[in-house]
Amino acid sequence: MGLFFAFYVRKSFKTLEALFDCFTVVPMTLIGYFILDTVLRFQHGDPVPSFFERASFEIIVLVILALPVLIFYFAKETKKILNEEFIEAATLLGGSKFHLAIKHIFPNIFPVLIIVMMQQFVQTLIIFSHFGILELFFGGTILFYGNEVESVSNEWSGLIGLYFRSLSVHPWIPMVPITFFILTIITAHIMLQRIQLAFEKRHMKQIPQEPIEQINTPNFAQQLPANSFTLYDDK
Repeated sequence: MGLFFAFYVRKSFKTLEALFDCFTVVPMTLIGYFILDTVLRFQHGDPVPSFFERASFEIIVLVILALPVLIFYFAKETKKILNEEFIEAATLLGGSKFHLAIKHIFPNIFPVLIIVMMQQFVQTLIIFSHFGILELFFGGTILFYGNEVESVSNEWSGLIGLYFRSLSVHPWIPMVPITFFILTIITAHIMLQRIQLAFEKRHMKQIPQEPIEQINTPNFAQQLPANSFTLYDDK
């Protein structure tokens, strides 16, 4: 989609970018909560769709909410690559848009794709933790009488949302999922930094380093003849 917008959408690109720029301002958690609240929360004993259908619907909604920002981000990165000199050279040599996308754009944008995937993984974990605090658990929230809730999947964000209110009374109960959740996010950040460092080193190796020519300074004392007027010390 990003390649399509970069190649074919040129006149209205700025307008569409300004239109979908609101997704970067409004929190995705807020939009997702209003969409998923009536689907994932249900009373105990009510007929509801299967767990697979509820989980699939939640994943589809989150993907749709993240698509506009990602599409225009990759479109901008593609436009930067299209302005490079080697793209102009390939176009002058008769390269088609498909050839440019496969041979030139994709190899250059692949490191960015890996980094964005890791960033979205961390962002998804944070959104799930927000949903857990709001008692909107992955796969569904079972409502009981007396404002009691229960998670269908019992995943980490759901356990955090269920037991974080007992943090001052029984801290060991919510601290277990909180600890593993934080460790997962930290591990993902470390992996992201290592991936960025590896791509930077690879890029530095690909840049040819021109050898520095050594300037030989002539020894003027040796070039002067023996009978020339020179100042020297007999010692």
